[in-house]
Amino acid sequence: MKADQENLERPDFARYNGLKVTLLKEGYARVDMDVRPEHLNPINSIHGGAIFTLADSASGSAVYSLGNLRSTSIDANIHYLRPGMGKSHVYAEASVIKQGRKVVVTEVSVKDQDGEELAVGIFSNMVLDSAKAKESGWSDFLTNIPVEK
Repeated sequence: MKADQENLERPDFARYNGLKVTLLKEGYARVDMDVRPEHLNPINSIHGGAIFTLADSASGSAVYSLGNLRSTSIDANIHYLRPGMGKSHVYAEASVIKQGRKVVVTEVSVKDQDGEELAVGIFSNMVLDSAKAKESGWSDFLTNIPVEK
C-alpha cells in the first residue's frame, strides 16, 4: 500500500531535491526522486551526491518507521555500481538490519526506473531523544505518514 502523497511533504532540503517518501512499513522505507537537470554532473550522469542524498533520506525514513524515531546519520558507506546516465527516475529502498538502543543500521539499495541497481550502502543512525529532535527542527518530520505493519 502506498502512503498518502499529500502527507509526504519532506523538510526543505529533501523538498528542494525533489525527494518523496512513497512507502513506509515497519523497518522499511522507499523514497523516490524524478531526475532533474540539476541532479546531473558534467558527464550527464546522476551526481553521486544526489544518489547519496536519496539513500540517506531512505535510511532515516526506515528508522523513523520503527515507532516515530527521530535520528541523524552518524556513519555511511555507499558503493556506486553503475553510472546513472539516461535515467528519468530513481528510488531508494532502505531496510533496518540492526536496531540497538541508540544506533540503528540500515541497508539501502538505489535503483532506476527499470529496477536496475545503481548503488548500495550501509547507513548508521543515532536515535535522538524527543527534546533533541524538537531542538533540531525535525519535530514535524514525517509525523503524518502512515506506517504499515
